[in-house]
Amino acid sequence: MEINWEILTSALVVVAGWFAANWLASKRDTKIKNREVRVEYLLTAYRGIESAAQRELTEEQMFRLESAIGDVRLLGNEAQLKALAELISSGESDFTKLLGEIRDDLRSELELKKSEHELLFYRMSR
Repeated sequence: MEINWEILTSALVVVAGWFAANWLASKRDTKIKNREVRVEYLLTAYRGIESAAQRELTEEQMFRLESAIGDVRLLGNEAQLKALAELISSGESDFTKLLGEIRDDLRSELELKKSEHELLFYRMSR
């Protein structure tokens, strides 16, 4: 029995192509899922930090702030981690730089134009 090398080679190329496509799709799906989780956590962290910024804190806000800081510590990029470290080591409670870094990163991840507006806080009084 004679082997038809052309058919065998074609079959091997198809099988190898299928495995490569499957592997690349799996890597892409993992990257997309990781991005979605990171964006979700950073968005929640941003909201928690922003809610606590420049106001008297309730027990609930303190808990959310601590949780948000933990999320940034876990999933933040280098600029966010540096801003967080500076904030903690200074003992200050000005979250503007950290929030700006998170905002810039989230806008980039969501493919939004970088905001040139200063970060201002609106607080209603009773």
